[in-house]
Amino acid sequence: MIRTMDKTLIDRMNLLLLRSGKTAQRVSIEATGAKDTVRKILDGTTKNPRIDTLYKIAKVLETTPQFLMGETDETGAPVAAKMDGAGPAAPPLPDRNAMPLDVPVMGTAAGSLARGAFQLEGGVVDYVRRRRR
Repeated sequence: MIRTMDKTLIDRMNLLLLRSGKTAQRVSIEATGAKDTVRKILDGTTKNPRIDTLYKIAKVLETTPQFLMGETDETGAPVAAKMDGAGPAAPPLPDRNAMPLDVPVMGTAAGSLARGAFQLEGGVVDYVRRRRR
């Protein structure tokens, strides 16, 4: 059976919530300021959370977005080790002005109301220029 990203994300978030002893509401508030973000992901209301939201949740759960999405099985440093300040810190996000001008567009989606089908494919499908300030 093929595991979907949704199922993997939900399973891994539940695992890290248990390990950390934090509630979904607490993680939501710490990560985004809203109280229902994690609950909506866990109950399937939010099927495709934004990547910046996953980065914020991963930071609060002391893991990586790649682990949450099932791209790696490495959780990073154990949660217990990080709680006392040990372990590597998450790398800072790059400065907007240091980012490349060509930004990849990831994935493509196709859907149909008539057939009720929805398909999402990963990978780079195009590149766009970032506006200069």
